Amino acid sequence: MNIWRTIRPAACLLLLSGAVAQAAPITFDLRAPSIEAIDEVNSFSLSLGGVTATLTAQPLVFDGHPLLLNQTASAFGVNVFDTTCGGAEDSDELDNGCVGESIQIVFDTNVFLNSLRVSSFGASDQGLATIGASLFAINSTGDHALGNTFLAAGDPWTIAYIAGNGFSFDRFTVTAPEPASLLLFALGGGLVVSRRHRRKQAR
Repeated sequence: MNIWRTIRPAACLLLLSGAVAQAAPITFDLRAPSIEAIDEVNSFSLSLGGVTATLTAQPLVFDGHPLLLNQTASAFGVNVFDTTCGGAEDSDELDNGCVGESIQIVFDTNVFLNSLRVSSFGASDQGLATIGASLFAINSTGDHALGNTFLAAGDPWTIAYIAGNGFSFDRFTVTAPEPASLLLFALGGGLVVSRRHRRKQAR
């Protein structure tokens, strides 16, 4: 019995539909009081539901000093300290404190990035989420859908300040693909590529 004939219909259907089964959503709350105990560093990791997210302030260094992630009761963002452009910048938001600030996030496992939430947005504030080749404009307070975008383990994405006075990065939500359906997804892709290769050879 040919195993490929057995699994091909399901695998190809899954590939074409993009329907990969997912676990329950996992929300990383950056405004949680527990974050205050681990911030004021350039990078830290958070683990929830079997997924670890590592957040890093960007750029890593400005004017010889590292940028620091910072959480307070009012916001979560990036600080620039001891700079030559006006002293300490301690706004606890993503802004242009001497240099345009951003936060890079990397996961230790495959995930679908579902949404993010920001607050403290003014009329002139603008942000940008960059996920692989996809760009998502952030221009208002609230939840922003990210297209259920797939990220492989180790692939970075960023949320960045673009314009205005700055804003708080409050949380982001992911779901992890179920291993069995992800395998079928990969097999379906391999089968489609294999069939195309055979067709080219037959010409």
